[in-house]
Amino acid sequence: MPLYGADIDQMRELGRMLLAKAEQLEADVARPLSHQILGSSVWRGPNAEGFRSDWSASLEPMIRRAAQQLRAANERLTANANEQEQASRGTGGSGVAVGGALPLRGTTIPRGVGLYPQATAQWWAGLSDAEKQRQIEENPEKIGNLDGVDAASRDKANRIVLAEAVKRARERLHEHEKNRSLWSHFVGDAELVRLRRQLEELRRIEDALYPGHSGDPRQLLTLDFSGERLKAAVSVGDVDKASHICVIVPGMTTNVHDSLQGNVDSAERLRNRTAALGGMRRKDIATVAWLGYDAPQDIIKASVAGDAHLGAERLSPFLTGIDSIRKQSPAGDPHMTVFGHSYGSTTSGFAATMTPDGVIDKLVLAGSPGSGVTSLEQYSVPKGNVYVSATPGDPFLGLGNDDYFKTDPRDLPGIKHLNADISDADHGFIIDPIEMHTSYLKEKTAALDDIALVSAGKK
Repeated sequence: MPLYGADIDQMRELGRMLLAKAEQLEADVARPLSHQILGSSVWRGPNAEGFRSDWSASLEPMIRRAAQQLRAANERLTANANEQEQASRGTGGSGVAVGGALPLRGTTIPRGVGLYPQATAQWWAGLSDAEKQRQIEENPEKIGNLDGVDAASRDKANRIVLAEAVKRARERLHEHEKNRSLWSHFVGDAELVRLRRQLEELRRIEDALYPGHSGDPRQLLTLDFSGERLKAAVSVGDVDKASHICVIVPGMTTNVHDSLQGNVDSAERLRNRTAALGGMRRKDIATVAWLGYDAPQDIIKASVAGDAHLGAERLSPFLTGIDSIRKQSPAGDPHMTVFGHSYGSTTSGFAATMTPDGVIDKLVLAGSPGSGVTSLEQYSVPKGNVYVSATPGDPFLGLGNDDYFKTDPRDLPGIKHLNADISDADHGFIIDPIEMHTSYLKEKTAALDDIALVSAGKK
């Protein structure tokens, strides 16, 4: 039996409780109250604005500081438990695994894991390689979308799920084609169209995972069949090792079937320019095309911010999960940039109000209908690290109703304005308004270069 100066299991259990309470303060108190207080259009007038100002300036930050203090206490307890265990091992006793992880029983995922990315990262980092592999093989649907699990493990799990989904889709399509009636050849077959599109959608993900011109690795970080549409996130580069990570959040009309490949291509362009302008190796950079929410598919749904709020509630833990597991690894804390475009900029803005301090290093809002805030202080982003890219003539700039989308980022005091010139040497000036809105990551433009400099930490 090892000799301990304290009950290590109880210390770690207390640490996990502190971490869970910290997450509850933010997830169950700060976030919903902020949505209600700042998003309400019912209460208007000077008193309402005064209360909202007080909430943003002092009340909400107090709650978040309390959550941060609870996290710090958890870190101290975990470190002390590890020191106690290491000291006991030095006496010749046989210890248990170091790492502050919840115990693994078979391949069951412990209760509470998955609710909070920081707790998930602690649990996952404490597993052996063999235990992780068992989890991937026996719970791939869960592990592949579990924020706080490393990118390589998520990729392995999601590829298992993807291969099985493709197999099932082919079988369903083959079975339907074999049994369809002669009459359906003349009047049409909606089910056949649906099954073919479903298989095509999965194949688009397979295609997006093939290495591009650079031959650099791709990782499938999200494969989510819940909600209105299939959701996916694909990284270009290794998220577990890159010193600089940029997550791209697209906007209206984007979906896996029609938009994944284009967004992955944009991620590769941004990665290449970040390396070139930042004087870095490509392997030090990872860019993620995050189609991890149900973006509105038409202007009617895009006229309100409901999908942006729901998307932010998915994006925030995704970002926090990357940050949390990297802090548990030798690679350390990465420089994290979030680039939100169009409706995705509002989604990113809302997420930046929910995410713990220290996760997002820089935030770029491009072609934005609204920032999601009325003051930069509402973002959990270091002062001076929020940027706007706004091409003159972009018809969607500031288009969102302030009650839903909040302030046009161009009007936020303290925001930094990037060069948003989207003309290039090959094609000259762009006059099509839609193309003006969709060309911020276009090759050979000043807009792309300035965004890449932000991603590289050079601007």
